[in-house]
Amino acid sequence: MVTGLVGLCGLIVLVSFAAWLVLRDSRVDLRPDDFVPRAGATSGGISLLEGAVDVTAEACGPVASSCTSAVGTDDLVLMHFATKDAAARAARGLGPEAYRSDWLVARFVGDDVPAEQRLWATEALDGAWQSEVD
Repeated sequence: MVTGLVGLCGLIVLVSFAAWLVLRDSRVDLRPDDFVPRAGATSGGISLLEGAVDVTAEACGPVASSCTSAVGTDDLVLMHFATKDAAARAARGLGPEAYRSDWLVARFVGDDVPAEQRLWATEALDGAWQSEVD
């Protein structure tokens, strides 16, 4: 009887953990600096973020208190928010130069960023999963 109960409890724990793994969105753990190209790397990252620096204080302050981190260059600022809803509100508030991908908001700076680079950056954001980020 005790062995059967222990086995049942073990099965419940295993099924619960498996469900958590399936239902949990790993993109919540993505951070803006995950997209900064690494020195010496031949691939990975968003080229518009090459040489990016932490701009959390400047970028997050005026946007929302739920902005948790940000990196940026002269062409692109990438921000992370505590919730998808907060990211959506921030993207709407930033206007047409902003692009939201779940918890991340990209703000393209200036009109001199070519459409092809904007598209590549947004596709990189949408296609990223935590397990694929270097």
